Amino acid sequence: MKRTRSPGAIAFLFSLAWGIINLSPQATLSFSAVVAVVVASAICGLLIQWVYRLFSSGVPKKFSLLLLCLLVFCIGAAITLNLNRYVKKIDITKVEQEVSIYLQQKYPQETWKIEKHNEPNDASIIVTFSNEPDWKYEYTQHPNGSVHQVGIYCPSGKLPEESRHSEN
Repeated sequence: MKRTRSPGAIAFLFSLAWGIINLSPQATLSFSAVVAVVVASAICGLLIQWVYRLFSSGVPKKFSLLLLCLLVFCIGAAITLNLNRYVKKIDITKVEQEVSIYLQQKYPQETWKIEKHNEPNDASIIVTFSNEPDWKYEYTQHPNGSVHQVGIYCPSGKLPEESRHSEN
């Protein structure tokens, strides 16, 4: 007799993988986020197993499989959307302070203006130097604490190589 995995077990593994993959790479996970993914995945697996048993009794297999796939997709999407409340938000003021310290060391004679990004898990800061008001530079702080320039927004018709503050 050939042994196959139950649809509930497959749904559990799929939901668990989906929930973990869709977490923000810059965010710090808490224990409650991991528990939320595991519990939601287990609930998804149980629901799928129940639906599979319900529909395997007489409903056509193609319809049953389509319904299972749709249910897995919906529950996976719900897991992904609900995880945001368990993920710790990046403290953007700390990143701003670290970028300011970095810029003071790198460009001691310069002045600049800092703009924050509005994304809750985005650790990027936009900097405009007073001697280059049309150029914008994007800085971020990596998890190890170091600050790096990750982007340059050029004025129309200019190349990044023409900037005064390019660090690439």
